[in-house]
Amino acid sequence: MPPNPAARSTLSRLTAPTAASIPSQVLTFPPLPPPTFYQLPPMSHSLRGAIPRHRYNELANHYTQAILQIEAMSAHCAMAEMEIQRLKRKENLKDNRATKRQKLNADARVKGIELARQKEAEQREKQQAKDAAREARAAKENEEEQHRVSRDPNEPFYGSLSSKNKSDLKDVAHALKLSKEGTKEVLLKRIQDHFDDHPHLRVDQRFHGLFNRGRPRASEPNPAPPSFEPNPPPLTPQPLRLAPFALHPTLALYNINGHNIQYQGNDVHNSYLTVHDVHPRLPYIIHPPTFNPLATSSYTVNI
Repeated sequence: MPPNPAARSTLSRLTAPTAASIPSQVLTFPPLPPPTFYQLPPMSHSLRGAIPRHRYNELANHYTQAILQIEAMSAHCAMAEMEIQRLKRKENLKDNRATKRQKLNADARVKGIELARQKEAEQREKQQAKDAAREARAAKENEEEQHRVSRDPNEPFYGSLSSKNKSDLKDVAHALKLSKEGTKEVLLKRIQDHFDDHPHLRVDQRFHGLFNRGRPRASEPNPAPPSFEPNPPPLTPQPLRLAPFALHPTLALYNINGHNIQYQGNDVHNSYLTVHDVHPRLPYIIHPPTFNPLATSSYTVNI
């Protein structure tokens, strides 16, 4: 049965446009027609004998399904056209932005190349420094690991766990046969959890110092008793020899505390007289310098 001319015209009108038919800037689409269901004309009396009734009904059903497919295809075409319009609008906006870009001159390009080379050199130096630091850190960790392996298995630990650095915590973890991976906080938490799960290790001779303050001091020899030297013998007091000015070879006059005291005879030598003989309470005895006494002089002592 040939298709309906009206359906053919509708299908040709709703066909998706090609790329050549799409304008470059503005897209316009005709409005979609309302869905239309075409009904077959009633069977004429001349066809009743030629086409059976059930065959006619099958053809009518196929025709109706074809019309529904056309309506669905037209809806999909409309959605595709809307997507094409959106992409075209986006592309037009990109083209407009490209026209506003500023062009760089040759000098700026050369400076940009030099700056890029400098940055590349700086990045290369930083990377080399990082690699050197990583190698040094790996060498240090290898050395520490060798020290842990060669350490005395009975050597005790001292000091609280919270005061130890990461290397010391790794030593404790190695002694406990725990994993040494992770940060300092992770190591500390792992060791504390292990001691909580095994409380008998807290009193172990090797780990007892981690939970008790103080560290046993090494035995020191008893200090020798202080040596006392005997007091030196007292100095023999020497008389303070003062040379009085003799009034006479055998006569001397002294003024002590406002009192004139005169000695005569064998008590006074013609060249000196001891202070103890004059005033017995003087504390020190000093020898005076030599002098030449005069016969007509006097000597006064004020105390």
